[in-house]
Amino acid sequence: MKKVILIAVVFVNSVFCLNAQTNECDIIRQALLLSYKMKLQSEEEQYFLQAYNLDEDCCAEAAMDTFIKMAIEHNLTKNLSEFEKIFTDVFDQNSIYYNESWSYFLTLLEERCGLEAMPEIVVTGPLRGSVPLLPSGNAHKIKVTIGNSTKYYLLDSGADYCAISFSYANDLINDGYNIEESAFLGAENLLLADGRTVYSELYLLDGVKIGDFTLDNVVFAFINEDINFLLGKNVLNAFKSATINNKSSSLDLVK
Repeated sequence: MKKVILIAVVFVNSVFCLNAQTNECDIIRQALLLSYKMKLQSEEEQYFLQAYNLDEDCCAEAAMDTFIKMAIEHNLTKNLSEFEKIFTDVFDQNSIYYNESWSYFLTLLEERCGLEAMPEIVVTGPLRGSVPLLPSGNAHKIKVTIGNSTKYYLLDSGADYCAISFSYANDLINDGYNIEESAFLGAENLLLADGRTVYSELYLLDGVKIGDFTLDNVVFAFINEDINFLLGKNVLNAFKSATINNKSSSLDLVK
């Protein structure tokens, strides 16, 4: 990886000579593409590519263009340490570069590589309402009903999706809740709050109830181990506003 970075740095004269049609820029482009393709060989990235039937070359092109966008926005210079830092941090899920570029990268994957956008959650119920929360250490838990089953879920605004165990999903099915084959969205390695990465399968579930609200098209990650069930930010983002009221221990929602 460092050899590839060094090759690219040698030819950086301004901000990547991005608009110039020169041999040097072509070499930079090929060096970046090679580096991203090396990254795509990891087990986690291969899960992502296979689950969503994405072409490796197309993803590498999209990733490279995302990196270039970050280089422009952060005024990348020819300084080697600066170059290496942005190049390394763009793969770090906690870094500025990764988080600022992720939405743009997904947009490129949807536009160029055939990645299907997640369906929007449909919310029915009152215009506004408050859902009781149960304090749990420094966090909160909330009652969620699926089918005939009600459980407490950890409210986790850092989780992309809701999450339950495979065994609980089977319990729901055995109790009459219907999960169609068409509800399967793909597989993904999921990063948990404790830092572990676990294999998960993503499904769309309907009739998810919190308080007086019912939600359809909710993405749930099914995980093959016992976990604290999670209510993720995909549910919170389905509302115009979602505010934790610590005084009343409630989640105040506006549709």
